[in-house]
Amino acid sequence: MSQRGPRAVVVVLSDDEFAELSRWAGGAASPRLAERARIVLACAGGASNARVAAECGVSSATVGKWRSRFAVRGLAGLKDEPRPGRRKSELVL
Repeated sequence: MSQRGPRAVVVVLSDDEFAELSRWAGGAASPRLAERARIVLACAGGASNARVAAECGVSSATVGKWRSRFAVRGLAGLKDEPRPGRRKSELVL
């Protein structure tokens, strides 16, 4: 069977990473971080981006983004990065 696109990055978890991601996915983190943890856990189980996307209710591009970020930066790659511009608290007068 031929493959349609580029091969997905293989996600391998250490015991500590698995434990932390499971904790986050169980609700010990913000909803966004919990969703990202569930995505990475599913990827570590060997599922394709399309399958993880269907299971998690997100797009394949979203799965690819978080799979890649985790592969490069580990757990820190799943956390929100600072956004450009003023923070909301600075806009309130």
